[in-house]
Order: sequence, then C-alpha cells, then structure tokens
Amino acid sequence: MNSIIIVLFRYMSMRCVILILFSTLSIIGISQKVNLIEVFGLDAAEKKRIEKNINFKNFKSVCDAYRMELIGGGYLTCQLDSVIKDDSLQTAKVYFFKGEKFDFSQLNFGVNTKLAIQETEGLEFWNRRILMNPKKVRQLMESVLTYYENNGYPFVTCHIGELSWEAETLHGSILTQPGPLIQVEEVIIKSQTKIDANLIENIVDIHAKDLFSMEKIDNIEKEIKELVYYDLEKPSEYDFVNNKVRVYIYLKEKNANSFNAILGVLPSDNGDIIITGDAKIKLYNALKKGELIDLNWRKLLPLTQNLNIHFKYPYLFKSSFGIDSKFDLYKKDTSYLDLNTRLGITYAVTPQLKLNIFYNNKSSSLLSTEKYEYVTSLPVFADVRTNSYGVAVVFENLNYLYNPVSGWDIGIEGGIGDKLIKKNVSLNQELYEGLVLRSLQFNVNGRINRFIKVRKRSTIMLGVQGGMISGENIFENELFRIGGQRTLRGFDDESIFASSFAIASLEYRFILEENSNIFIFSQGMYYDKSVMNDHIFDTPYSFGLGINFQTKPGIFSVSYSLGSQMDNPILLRSAKIHFGFVNYF
Repeated sequence: MNSIIIVLFRYMSMRCVILILFSTLSIIGISQKVNLIEVFGLDAAEKKRIEKNINFKNFKSVCDAYRMELIGGGYLTCQLDSVIKDDSLQTAKVYFFKGEKFDFSQLNFGVNTKLAIQETEGLEFWNRRILMNPKKVRQLMESVLTYYENNGYPFVTCHIGELSWEAETLHGSILTQPGPLIQVEEVIIKSQTKIDANLIENIVDIHAKDLFSMEKIDNIEKEIKELVYYDLEKPSEYDFVNNKVRVYIYLKEKNANSFNAILGVLPSDNGDIIITGDAKIKLYNALKKGELIDLNWRKLLPLTQNLNIHFKYPYLFKSSFGIDSKFDLYKKDTSYLDLNTRLGITYAVTPQLKLNIFYNNKSSSLLSTEKYEYVTSLPVFADVRTNSYGVAVVFENLNYLYNPVSGWDIGIEGGIGDKLIKKNVSLNQELYEGLVLRSLQFNVNGRINRFIKVRKRSTIMLGVQGGMISGENIFENELFRIGGQRTLRGFDDESIFASSFAIASLEYRFILEENSNIFIFSQGMYYDKSVMNDHIFDTPYSFGLGINFQTKPGIFSVSYSLGSQMDNPILLRSAKIHFGFVNYF
C-alpha cells in the first residue's frame, strides 16, 4: 500500500513539474513576442518613413493611407501586392508595387481656367507645372471653382477634357465653364422689430448689385452671431430668379445693453475700511445704427475720481468708415487733473478686424501748489499738454462675447506726439532752467488674450498686456496707472505708476452655464517707473479665484485675490475682495 502511494506521489509531482515548465515557457514566449513590420518595394526614405509610424495594430490602415498618398503623387498603379502576417509573433511583411510615376505636366488650361489661376495663385504657378500630380490637379480644380463661386458664378463647372495617354504622360485640358453671371438683387431682413437693412448689409458685406459670393453667404451666420445686439431667428436662405439672387436673413434682437456696478471693500494701512465704486452703463444699438455709448464712473481712492465716455458709430454714410471718440477725466485727490480727448476714424476691414486712426489731446494741470512753495527741484507732477496722432488695430473673434470659451481678443495702438511742459506761475521759475520744455513723445500699449477650449465646459485664458511711454522728462501724471480688477488683480486700483510694463495672465474657467463660470487665476508683472531722475522697477504678482453667475436680474460676480510687490510677504489682511453686478436689458 505504501509503495502505491509513493508511486502516485511521484507521478503527480512529475505532472506538476511539467505543468510549471510549460507555463514558464509560455510566459517566456509571450514576453518575447515582437512587433515587427517590414516594408518592401519602396525606396529607403519611404520605407523609413512608413515603418516609423506603423505597428501590428494599425499597419493595414497606415499602408492603405500611404498607398493613396502615392497615387496622389502620380503613382496611379500603386498597389499593396501582398501581406504576410504572423499573428502569434505579431509580425508582418508588406509588399508594395509602386509602379511608374505618371507625368501630368503636359496638361493644358482653358482660357477661363487660366484667368482663375492667375487671380488666385499668380504667374508663379506656371513655373511649378512640372510638379503636377493627381492631388495637385484636384486642388487646382477646387481653387478654380472657389474663385468663380465667389466672383459671381455659382453654377461654374470644371473638368478635364480631351483626355489621352502617351506612355506615362497625360495629355488633356482643364476646362472651366463659368455659367451665368449672378448679381445680388436684394438683401431682405425678416424680423418682428424694425432693423436697419443698411446696417446688416454692411455687417455681412453683401449689398444690392454685388456679385454673388458663396463665401459671404456661408459666413452670414458667423458674422451675425458675433454681434452683441442681434441673433439669427433661423438660418439664412437665398434663391435665384432671372440671374439674380435674393438673400433672406432672419433676425431677432438680443439684450445687449448693460449696467455694471462693482463695490470694493479694501483695508487701508491704518486698519480702516475703504469703500470704492465702479459704475458702468453700455448702450448698444440704441439708435439702430450699430452704435455704442459707454459711460463709466469710478471712485477708486479717497478724493480720486475718474469719468470715461466712449462713443462709437460704425458704417458712417453706409460706408465701412465710422467714428470712435473718447473723453476721459481723472482727478487725483488734490494733486492734479487730467483731461484726455480722442477723435478717431475707424475702418472695418471685417466685422472682427478694425483699423483706427486718431488724434489725441491730453492736458494735465496741477490743482494745488502750496506744498511746492519751497521745493528746490521740480516735483514729480507738472503741467503738461500733449497733442498726438496714432493708429490702433482691434481684432475680436470670440465664440461668445460675455463668457468666451475660444477665440482671440487683440487690441494694439501706438502714437507719437508733441509734448509741451507749461511753466506754472505759482512755482519758482528757476526750477525750469535747463529743462527741455518741448519734445517728442512716443507711446504704445495693447493686449493679446487667447481663449483655448480644453473640454466641453472648460477653457484656459492666456493673456499679455503691456505699454511703454518714451520721451524727455516724463512726469508721474503722464504714466500708466496699473492695479485693480481690470489690469493687475490683488492690488489697489491704479496704485502702481509705470512708464513701461508687461503683465502675463493665466486663468482657468469652468463654464457653469451660458453666462456663468468659476475661475482661478495668476498674474505676474514687470514694470519700470522712470520719472525725472528717479528709477524704480519691480515684479509684483497675484493669484486668486472667483465666480460669475447668472441670476434673473443679471450677472453677479465675486472675486478674492492676493498680491505681493517689492518682495513683501503675502498678507491675508491685504486681500482684495471685489463684488460686481451686470444687468443686461
């Protein structure tokens, strides 16, 4: 009995050893599986290129795509000759038959085809004919069709005629029949409210007697959706009658006017609470001409107030020109008073891109000179008047103005002017000796904001803004005023004076609904303050979070931010809390 048990034990032990051995070999075999795809029939560069992007899972689709690319390059008989697979080792050998390259350089062009090529690509195209292949022929024909469709011929046709082969050379002609010339008869606005048809025609750039343009027709929805005061009731339509086209645009009004009030609660250095205010009213299209009336009053610091008035009137006399004017009043406690008047003429290149040429008059006057009665050098403030001329460029292409997820917001301007320092009769006139009273002054400032959609309800905003003033004897009342919700959050409004500055911003927004979001942000700034013989520079930074949320009366906002400058530590008691409310009506 014992001998039988020993034999059985030895037999079972042997089976276990064999099973373990086979299992080990299987594991080793699996771990040694390779993923090798070899390509044959192509030259060394092509083989290296295709093998670089290929693996066992995708090799068939990659090879098919590359075959079509070769056909587009003129190898019309290219085929996948054979494929040998080994699924167990995940290897494959792919054999291409590349064939001969066919010559398309002998194709001729009809008169209408030549005209389109010259208008779209210029005469340089004729120097590249030797590089023609099926892919470029197709692109060429599409370019010809697009040219005619956007220049009055929506029924254009383009084909290759008189086709014949001679060895590997294709002979024939690319022929174009434009069809009838189509003009715009009328742009018809359908709306339940009164809308100025001339305004809409200028916005979409389609007018009566214009040649038909498929591109402009396709862009109607995009152009209207970027307006703040109109929206599409339904997609636009068009019909053809007797070589004329009628365009129908269905519009409805949007609540675009806004009232915005911000209350700031700021701690002062002595521990008291300072209440600041910022009220703004924007009226869009009140006169049904697409105009903007923007009024903004701010009380940012004790005894300091600011009034801004902005008026824009586009498409003056049914043209692409418009008026863009501003008036700013700034009173700095009892120190000085700034008056700034700008008169500008704009030209709408597109609804998104606008150019502005302006004249600017700025005067700054001292309000009180008692404290300068016994000074031995000029104070940092002075009576200054500057007349300047400049150019501005504005490009706004946001998917939604009030709560964008994607797009660009760019505004850049620069000017040059004649600066005059006026002698103040209340000051010692000897202080002005040796001072250049009249000089040229240059200034430039701008912003670039990019909204990048991350997911369906998330976006990242990357922003840069900056400016520079350059000239002789710059005073503090000529400088940029930085700080606050609009420029550098986490700091008192307009508390930093700079002759040059650059601010980088990074902000993440999670979209709650159409007009609501929560956000976190960080900002870093470099600035230089050069006033007379004083020179200061610093790199302040800030960070914070906030929320904007839609309520029935309007959009309510709250933000909390902290900042540091001059290497000072961040203090929670110096945090800035801003409350805001925007009511659209």
